[in-house]
Amino acid sequence: MDGAFGASALLSEQHKRDLAGIELSDSLSWDAHKWLLQTYGCSMVLVRDQSLLSHSFAAHPEYLKDAESAAGAVEFWDLGPELTRPARALKLWLTLQVLGSQAVGRVIDHGCAMAELAEQRLRSNPAWQIICPAQLGILNFRYVADGTLPDSQLDRLNQAIAKEITDSGFAQVFTTELLGKKVLRLCIIHPETTEQDVLQTIHRLEQAQAIAPANR
Repeated sequence: MDGAFGASALLSEQHKRDLAGIELSDSLSWDAHKWLLQTYGCSMVLVRDQSLLSHSFAAHPEYLKDAESAAGAVEFWDLGPELTRPARALKLWLTLQVLGSQAVGRVIDHGCAMAELAEQRLRSNPAWQIICPAQLGILNFRYVADGTLPDSQLDRLNQAIAKEITDSGFAQVFTTELLGKKVLRLCIIHPETTEQDVLQTIHRLEQAQAIAPANR
């Protein structure tokens, strides 16, 4: 299963129930650099059956014979494609030791609350349509103007709005496609994002609507 950043909700008392059933997975990839306060390049793969990794990646060339540990010991070079493995897990371990899992869970709760705030604010304006309600810090929505424009034109408008606000440098609002339509996507996982940041982002999105007539 691809846990990406969403699997981090397992640390949240409020939102871990959203991942009910994840324990049935045979494997789980999980990016700690997305929602566990780590710099880029800190990911993990959890597997139910460790032998699947060793069967996939293990190699026993002659030049490694002297480096092998005692029989039955875990040789980490057998568990992934990298022979020389950097200590990426150390920074995650240190973060959890210093902050504790409960504090990291509160970071996740905060991101979810900020996405819910953004949804609440956008729902108050009929020019915006919520495509996928806020879930685990992500909100997908779409500018629909007065509801009379064709989807192809709205796709171009939403792409232009995303470019306008991203180019401003204030926030990054990218697009994706859902139900065959171009939609805007907020992913709020930065622990220092404030309510004011969210409201200002929505305000800038509403200002970006001014570019719409030029794209009709």
